[in-house]
Parts: sequence; C-alpha cells; structure tokens
Amino acid sequence: MERDSARSARPASAEVKGALALAVLLVATPLTLWVFLANPQSTAELGSRLALGLSPDRFGAEMYAGSELLRRGARFFEMEDPSDRDAALAQRALLSARGNFARAVERAGSAEEGARARRAWGSADLELARWALKRGKAGGLGLRGRDEDLFRWGLAYAREGLSLSDLDPETRADLEAVAEELEKELTFWR
Repeated sequence: MERDSARSARPASAEVKGALALAVLLVATPLTLWVFLANPQSTAELGSRLALGLSPDRFGAEMYAGSELLRRGARFFEMEDPSDRDAALAQRALLSARGNFARAVERAGSAEEGARARRAWGSADLELARWALKRGKAGGLGLRGRDEDLFRWGLAYAREGLSLSDLDPETRADLEAVAEELEKELTFWR
C-alpha cells in the first residue's frame, strides 16, 4: 500500500511541473512577441516601455519615456560627423519623445503637470527644429530641394513649439532664434 501512495505522489509532482512549464510558456510567448514588435533600440528604451505599460501613473510614465528619448535624440548634436543612420535614429527618438510629451499633456492630473508636459513638449520641438537645421546645412549646396524641405519641416516644429503655453523663457528664446535661422536659410534659396 505504501508503494501505491508513492507512485501516486510522483505523477502529481510531474503534473505540477508540467503546469508550471505551461504557465511560463504562456507568459514568455506574448512577452517575446511584444519585445520583437516593440523593437527597442536599447535596454533603457525597453525599460521605459515596460514602465509605460505597467505604470498606474500614466502621466509620469509618459514623461519618463519622453525624457529618455529626448536625451537619446539630443546625443545627435554631440556627434562630429553623424551618419544618415545616426540622423534617422535621432529623428525617430525626438519624434517619439514629442509624442510622449503630447500624451502626457492629455493625461496630466493638474495644471502644474500640464505645464510641465508642455515645457517638455516645447523642448522636443526645439530639438526637432535644431535637428532639421543641422541636417539641412549638412546637405551642401547641391541638394536644394531636400534642404528646403528640411528647413520648412524644422520651421513648422519651431512655430508649433512657440505656440505652446508655459514655455520657459530660455526655451522660447532658443525656439525664436532657431526659427529665425531657419527662415534665413529658406530665404537664402530665393
């Protein structure tokens, strides 16, 4: 009789192990698909996307993710001779940061949070305008149409940034300066 109870105990532990393996598989499969589809460029981006998805404080998560992306995009300006790939990655990061800050404005729980998100949004617009100015000037004189498009694109972001309320005076002054420089570049071609 003791042998029968020992034999019946073994399959129960095997069933538990099998159920645990199935549970791990059920959790790991969607997580693996999500990581593949999200295509994070770094572990910091993966962490911010996980924080964004799991955080009950959606405003804070959007602000955190936007700040990380803004920092990554701003590294483009420290490069001496950035490649086209570097420029594309910086543009992608800056555009994503801008989107995070825009969503943070929508999710702000107070006027103070809304103002903080608009200031960050203005900073993202400033960096996008600077990005367009740098890329347009790097194009040389032979790419007039492409450069002009970049300058117009950057000017649109500078103007959108200037239209935001609650900007820091320094950011507003920088946006005005970049907008003026972009306008000069556009009139240079005429």
